[in-house]
Amino acid sequence: DRIDVYSLSLIMCFIFTGKQPFHDFCKNDTELILKAYIAGQEPRPTLDSSIHPGLRQLMQESWSVKASSRPSSEQCLERLEKIELPRGKSSLFVKAFRSE
Repeated sequence: DRIDVYSLSLIMCFIFTGKQPFHDFCKNDTELILKAYIAGQEPRPTLDSSIHPGLRQLMQESWSVKASSRPSSEQCLERLEKIELPRGKSSLFVKAFRSE
């Protein structure tokens, strides 16, 4: 569940920024991310100020190094339902969570 939340946050990052996660860190060389992890670093995607504050906070919490500190999928759903975004993008995630 908490690993899936990390993955979901990377998908949200891509949808809401229009850029691949970690693009600032590695540009087009995704191997740099793996090398960073092997070297003991823990890179995270960057989010600019145009991202809704509630969504930004949810994504950052979902990237927590400790999986136990990440929100559960149920908590993500509850928070996404409360976030008002233009063009109904948050509803895409709510529908995805409800699909089983």
